[in-house]
Amino acid sequence: MCDDIEDCCASSEIASRHDAAVAAGNPTYNDPKTGYSVFTATALAARKKCCGCGCRHCPFNHAAVPVQRRAAKIQTPALLRGSLVELDADAGIDVLLWSGGKDSLLAARALCREHGNKRRLVLLTTFDAGSRQVAHQEVQIDAICEQAESLDLPLVGCPLVPHIPYGTRLDEALRLVQRSAPAPVARVCTGDLHLEHVAAWREERIGPAVRALGATLHSP
Repeated sequence: MCDDIEDCCASSEIASRHDAAVAAGNPTYNDPKTGYSVFTATALAARKKCCGCGCRHCPFNHAAVPVQRRAAKIQTPALLRGSLVELDADAGIDVLLWSGGKDSLLAARALCREHGNKRRLVLLTTFDAGSRQVAHQEVQIDAICEQAESLDLPLVGCPLVPHIPYGTRLDEALRLVQRSAPAPVARVCTGDLHLEHVAAWREERIGPAVRALGATLHSP
């Protein structure tokens, strides 16, 4: 949800202008707030590779943005820390929705005990694309990267923008893991599914995307 009604309107206009430009075959549209030209996802995809500039509609998950700069620049889901290709290939991958709080840490500890010496765990953090802050925890994404570094776990960042539904954006992030890891995503995990209203919200918002991957929601 937008805190500022002007930001909400601008974000909705971004989606409309982007889609109209794609439909018309135009490579760019004008940003409704700044007037600057913005490349569409279709135009960027035609380049065949990421340019490294942190483009709003990057279809390459910001692959050419230096890892140390991604937390500050990414506008679409991208790997922020570690490696997905180095995960173990002989078992399914668990993706933990990581907020940086106590429940997340307890869930990570439980999953790591379950996995033993296998590298099967990926952290996934959603954060506001404007403030770069994780909702509810009021933690900056830079601090989340430091946590992942300390835990020696790969981290995927998922910036949220008002014009893209939460479930759609999370689906993009999960598919990035699915494409990049040597084994399929088996479970999408969270430390708070014991709260009934939270469990119902997650089932509604991300349950379809999780099942589309052949995975399940799990609370360790």
